[in-house]
Amino acid sequence: MNIKAAIFDCDGTILNSMWFWPMVGDIYLKKRGITPPADLYAHLKPLTIIEMATYLKEHFDLPETVKELVEQVNAVVREKYEKEFPLKEGAIEVFENLKSRGIRMYLATATDRYLIEPAFKRLGLDKYFEGMITCTEAGEGKSSPKIYLEAMKRLLASPNETIIVEDALHAVETCVNAGFFTVAVADVSTVKDSEEIKKIASVYYETLKDWSL
Repeated sequence: MNIKAAIFDCDGTILNSMWFWPMVGDIYLKKRGITPPADLYAHLKPLTIIEMATYLKEHFDLPETVKELVEQVNAVVREKYEKEFPLKEGAIEVFENLKSRGIRMYLATATDRYLIEPAFKRLGLDKYFEGMITCTEAGEGKSSPKIYLEAMKRLLASPNETIIVEDALHAVETCVNAGFFTVAVADVSTVKDSEEIKKIASVYYETLKDWSL
C-alpha cells in the first residue's frame, strides 16, 4: 500500500483519556443534583459533544441552551486536557516514523477543538500534524464518514492512499464501510468490543508500540 496520508483519532487512540469520559456525564449530573441512570454512558458514548448536550437537555429537562450545556460539560474535562492526559505509549515513535517517510498527518476528533489544542501544545504534537477537524466542525459524528473525508481532502489524498487510525467500534465500522484501510488500536474503553473490532479492522494493534506499517 502506498500510504500518503494518515488520519488519527485522538481520545483512546493517541491520547490516554478515554478512561475518564465514561465518568463525565455522571459527574455533570451529580453536580446538578441529579442521580444518573446506570446506562447513561451507553447512550452518550457514540455522541458528539453537541449531541451529548442535546441528549442531557431532552432526557433530564435541563433549562440551559444546548450551547450552555456544551460549555458546562466541557468544563468538567478541560483541566484534564490542559494539564494531565498523557500520550499513549508508542505514539511519538509512530509519528516520527510517518513524518520521516513524508506521510502527512491529520487529526479527526469528536472532542471540541478548544479542549484538544491545549493538550496538543503541551505534548508538542503540532510539528507532526498538519491540522485537525472536529465532529462539531464537520457537522456530524463518527457514525458518518464526513469527518474523515474532509480530513483526507485537506491532505490532498485519495482513499487508497489514506489510512485511518481509530479505537472505537462505531468509528472503525464507519471507516471500513467507507472503504478506508483502517488501523484499530486497543484501549481500556473498547475491551468489550475488541473481538468485533479485530474482525473488521484492516490491522489491529494492542499498543502503538506494535506499529509496523
